[in-house]
Amino acid sequence: MKELIKINNESKFAVSARELHEFLESKQEFANWIKGKIKDFEFINDMDFMIILSKSSGGRPSKEYFITLDMAKELSMLERNERGKQARRYFIACEKKLKEVSKPSSQIDLIIQSAIALKEQEQRITTVENKLENFEREREEAEKALEYVPEAGSEPEQTTLRLELNRLVRAYAETTRTFKTAWNTLYREVLYRLHIDVKRRAKAAGKKPLDIVEELNLMEKVYDIAYKLFGPQKHLERSFN
Repeated sequence: MKELIKINNESKFAVSARELHEFLESKQEFANWIKGKIKDFEFINDMDFMIILSKSSGGRPSKEYFITLDMAKELSMLERNERGKQARRYFIACEKKLKEVSKPSSQIDLIIQSAIALKEQEQRITTVENKLENFEREREEAEKALEYVPEAGSEPEQTTLRLELNRLVRAYAETTRTFKTAWNTLYREVLYRLHIDVKRRAKAAGKKPLDIVEELNLMEKVYDIAYKLFGPQKHLERSFN
């Protein structure tokens, strides 16, 4: 079998994440790619990956990530492209070959080990699918929260503080291209200043965060916080950076 990506069979963290990133031909910068995947899909340090500081010519050490075969398979699957499929099949084949080196002592052991491996693989696939669904749901909710855009030439509608808040955050988010981050930043600031976890309450009640803000009569305070974070001057600052 042709070696597509080097695998260190002597270590649990057998794959270089940087080499996998290069093979997958991701358009994202490596550091942003690996940090984003770890955060979004909750990979755990020293369980799914480890970090090693390596020397660089610039004097500042760079971070190298080494990952397990399971994490490598998940990252490959998450790319959702042909290179990702190819890498995942390669890792599965390497894992199978490694297991064949140490064959079980009996046919019963083989059946048991195969059943356990299949169950673990099914559980990990289910976990990844659930994470993808949650990630997609959060993205859709963020887009819905920003979907108010008045039609050109239409009569001006009666404004509300909630609509003004949406306009303010949307204007900032469109300038910085950080729709989800803008709302998360606002809710973190609300938690810090008002000691109220709006997102947690909304999730528990099955509502939108702004519904909770309105129910608690906090819209004016939240708007003031948002204006300090994302007011017109902030847009100009980000535009020239």
